[in-house]
Amino acid sequence: MNLIVISKMSIYDELAYKCRQQKMQIEMREAIEAVRTINRSYDIIKSIKESDAIIFQSKNAVLYSSDYHELMDNCKNYYCIGKYTAKIINDMINQDALYPKNEYSSEALIEEITKSNEKDKKFVVIKGVGGREYIEANLAQSNNVNIVEVYERKRINNFISESDLKKNDNNYILASSKEAYDHFVNSCKPFIDKYNITYIIPSNRLITPIEENHIKKVIVIDNAANADQYIKRIKNHERNAN
Repeated sequence: MNLIVISKMSIYDELAYKCRQQKMQIEMREAIEAVRTINRSYDIIKSIKESDAIIFQSKNAVLYSSDYHELMDNCKNYYCIGKYTAKIINDMINQDALYPKNEYSSEALIEEITKSNEKDKKFVVIKGVGGREYIEANLAQSNNVNIVEVYERKRINNFISESDLKKNDNNYILASSKEAYDHFVNSCKPFIDKYNITYIIPSNRLITPIEENHIKKVIVIDNAANADQYIKRIKNHERNAN
């Protein structure tokens, strides 16, 4: 079994340690890097100051919005998609953020916000350029929403080579973002069909009809899973595949 992780993971170090304990091969081949895109501007400062609530759409949204953290006080509500982002918010801004406990997704977060009965409020959604628009689209139906894009994703050239894949083994590609998944598929097109590849993704929405020709197997594991849960699902799949 050959596990290749192509997206940053908060639990990667723990996952790698436990995989190696169990003689499971694992390597990090990061496909995407984040790059800061903005400087302070009056419009952004005004929207954050006047907001009732702030949503961080990813961990990078917290990290790359540091120029504005001083504006984020106790008078606002804070939301994010998962516990790892919530921890960074607490560490960097000293604020507690509400997040969905069972499923780390935009859909689950909207359900949590709906339970809070947030209407006619001023929201700021902090995200990356080209990030999903699900959260802002839903909130805008009954609230005022401003978008602050603080980073962009850059594809890393030559992040993977054919030698990283094993011909006589099951190759598991763990991607937590569509950008990483797409970059892997495009980078490996010349040789991808020669290998037995299983994709580990957090949601079926990562797969588009155009890419289905390259897909042999898929395991959906939510981003809320811990290292032990990842290993258990992979080992179960491995037993069934052999």
